[in-house]
Amino acid sequence: MLLISLCIMTGIIARISFRFHNFLIVLTIWFFCIVLSLFIIVKTCIFKIYKYNEIKDCKKACKIWIVILILFIFIGYILADTKCSKFDELKNYAKSLENNSKICLTGVAKNVRIEKNNFNGFAISFILVLDDMDIVVKQNIKANNKIISEHLNGKNNINGKDVYVIGKYVIPSHARNPRTFDYYNFLISKGVGLQFDAENILFDKRNKNNNFIENDKNKISDYENEIDISKFKSYVMPNKKSCSSAVCRHLVSFYYQIYGQATSMRDNFLRELSSHIDKDKLSIIDAICFGNKSNMQEEIYESYQKNGTAHILATSGLHLGLLYLLLKKILFLKREKCKSVIVLIVLFFYCLMAEFTISILRAYIMIVVDIVGNVFHRRVSIVTSASFSLIIILFINPLSILDIGLQMSFLAIYIIAMIIRKIDYILPKSKKIIKVILTTLIMQLVMLPYTMYNFNYFSLSAFVANIIIGIIGTLLLVFSILLIGFSFAWTIPQLMKLYIAELVDVFNVINKWFYHDGILVFDVVSPPIWFICVFYLLLFFIFSEGYYILKKRKLNRIRNGIVCIIVIISAIIGLWYSNEFDETKVIFVDVGQGSCVFFKTDDGENILIDGGGNENYDVGKKILKPFLLKNRISKIDYAFVTHEDIDHVDGIYSLYRDGMIDKVVLSDIKHSDFVTNGVNDKNTSNKNKRKYKWDEKNVIRVSSGYKFTFNNNEYIEVLHPDAKGFESNEINLTKNGNISRHLSEENDNSLVILIKSNNMTFLATGDISSNVENFLVDNNFLKKSKVDILLLPHHGSKYSSSERFLEYIQPSIAIIQVGRKNRYGHPSEEVLERCMKNDIILYRNDYMGAIGIINRSNKLKVITNIVKE
Repeated sequence: MLLISLCIMTGIIARISFRFHNFLIVLTIWFFCIVLSLFIIVKTCIFKIYKYNEIKDCKKACKIWIVILILFIFIGYILADTKCSKFDELKNYAKSLENNSKICLTGVAKNVRIEKNNFNGFAISFILVLDDMDIVVKQNIKANNKIISEHLNGKNNINGKDVYVIGKYVIPSHARNPRTFDYYNFLISKGVGLQFDAENILFDKRNKNNNFIENDKNKISDYENEIDISKFKSYVMPNKKSCSSAVCRHLVSFYYQIYGQATSMRDNFLRELSSHIDKDKLSIIDAICFGNKSNMQEEIYESYQKNGTAHILATSGLHLGLLYLLLKKILFLKREKCKSVIVLIVLFFYCLMAEFTISILRAYIMIVVDIVGNVFHRRVSIVTSASFSLIIILFINPLSILDIGLQMSFLAIYIIAMIIRKIDYILPKSKKIIKVILTTLIMQLVMLPYTMYNFNYFSLSAFVANIIIGIIGTLLLVFSILLIGFSFAWTIPQLMKLYIAELVDVFNVINKWFYHDGILVFDVVSPPIWFICVFYLLLFFIFSEGYYILKKRKLNRIRNGIVCIIVIISAIIGLWYSNEFDETKVIFVDVGQGSCVFFKTDDGENILIDGGGNENYDVGKKILKPFLLKNRISKIDYAFVTHEDIDHVDGIYSLYRDGMIDKVVLSDIKHSDFVTNGVNDKNTSNKNKRKYKWDEKNVIRVSSGYKFTFNNNEYIEVLHPDAKGFESNEINLTKNGNISRHLSEENDNSLVILIKSNNMTFLATGDISSNVENFLVDNNFLKKSKVDILLLPHHGSKYSSSERFLEYIQPSIAIIQVGRKNRYGHPSEEVLERCMKNDIILYRNDYMGAIGIINRSNKLKVITNIVKE
């Protein structure tokens, strides 16, 4: 089974690699599968030759294994190709529609999530299950929506209901910056094709005929809405194959009716607990029992994640395993087959409540295999049952191989099966506590490289916290499962609610104590791919039976040869995975509507110019920090802040708080806050301003003429503002008719920075207006030196990038740092026309993601993270 699953994985990844290039996990698993498959064949041959001297049988076995290998690789390729073709069809269909075209989709809603939004209403999201594809649907809904209110109050559960949605397709973007989170790959790993932004959602209000209430042939209605669906296009894909079989349709309908009942019982259980348990505690119970972490506060979940105990907050094999053991103890049926059927039905219902995540599906299939083996008196190993479950999952959705949850789940299982079982040969059966502790420590150590790569942290507290919190978490899980069963038959007594609330308190307090504000948690850069390959390939080789046979037979040459092959293949993968962005001198990081430039000197010093920012989320933590750590940058030597607008400084300040910045470079010109009639207007709302506290020992104040020299060929020079100050002449009228100084007072005092690196010249301009541009031209600040790359001022605002300025500096390339569909309308059409008139090549973050400049052989090469298809 292991070999078959590896062959299928190899074929799937071979197909995926043609679709997604330079994907680390894809390449890693691809070569890992090939090497491990070949090793299993070699191990089988060596075992037969040296134990039974069956050379002829060995040759025959080799031929059979090679045929099997090729066959299942081909099957895996076909599976992935079929799925990719469906995704491509849907994507092309979405692209073929006009921008204003609205589509009407009909399907079943599942995985419904309802959260409060920033507009005093609700944000609803769910997966719409179509005949041949799943789609993520999102919409903002008013707070007084009757259907949402009934769903939250338990009167009408939306999960599993038929639904009409009307809106527009949105094609999810790939990773905006190199080696960072790829939302599109994340969706397809879940079997989801596209995102759909809904304008109207009509949930199923059935009549006696079990249909939507129809006023006439084309009009449908639910509680509140009535829509004429004939006005909209229907979802019709080329060669669409729907479920035509009546039996199949009834089975699907029956499944979703059970699913709706299961989720309704789950919601009722949580709603009953909410009467005596606050929201934070309830979110932890929801996560532990059903794997739903969407209601948890980000800070709380992060503390569990960095303690290495977040796996307790996700439904997994531990949950099903405990429930499996409880059911076997509770059921006193003599007939084993009847008991097994009841157990499987109950476990299936619980899996529906947990919405059948990959880890839950893996555990359920393994339990099914174990039960079938017991019924037929056949012993099934963990490796066999895990490999069989992997095969089933890959047949359901071959692209789930890209899912980090699947990778971690099966990696942990194989570690348990191939490594930790060796502990049984070392320690006697009586020392169970020592075995548990040793098992936990080994799991932490072995999973560490993978955790460091994906999550970029290392926690010293995780080694101890996992043992103690794991025990308490197990008790909490067992008690919660008992309460779930209790709630189905009776009302949960108040005493039990209070007890579980106290248990959650203990759980939180111990986790908080171990976390201790992250003192024992350290940010780390992602390990290189060759190290990941070498570590896991060697680890599984050393703990395999083949290694034991080679060592016992003293076949050192073969053993050393396999080690050399592993090292060579890992090195090839490392070279293959190398990204063009590794060669760049300058990267214009995509931080949405904001500015952020990364520059690396020849001497290896790392420099940031601005860091982006957003008033709704932490750009430094969510975007900038992952970008740096994923690209193996742990420290910023100099961070230049052109001016203290949120979209320029907030990301820098976030990194500064985390200790990732050595020196912060600020303007020497002090500014007042937003001014009206010459005095601070406390009633004036300025969302683009925040207070930032810098430690002056880490701050360098600069003005015009300040120069940072790194070597003979590289320096950074500040061209503006002048130490005497620059006063904008621009004034605006307030709504009351009073004269107020425009916000450009601070924008016009932005740092203007000139970077010279060998033969490349780059100019960063902050948010200056045409007033400063004219000032720079008039005073010849550039000394008529040609600029190769210009970061367009103020994100391409029409008040900047004047004709005179562009003609003066004559850039070859201009970069516009803007967010997609930003509310300011940047960049302006006037600026784009001016650039075209001056033969300036334009690159934009909103279309292209991160933009990198490679300075190679006195020639500049521009690369983008998103290539237009």
